[in-house]
Amino acid sequence: MSDTILHMLRLGDYGVRREDFPDIVEKSARASSMKGNPIALSDDELTAILEQAL
Repeated sequence: MSDTILHMLRLGDYGVRREDFPDIVEKSARASSMKGNPIALSDDELTAILEQAL
């Protein structure tokens, strides 16, 4: 395991707000990249991921 710290911007740094989550989740569920995902993610799981990245 590396001790490297990544200084990555959060979604909020790009102007994403919690109010945007429903629209992001809806569009993500329809995206072609999600169709190829080996694990189907529920809306709640997608929202939790967004929360962690905010």
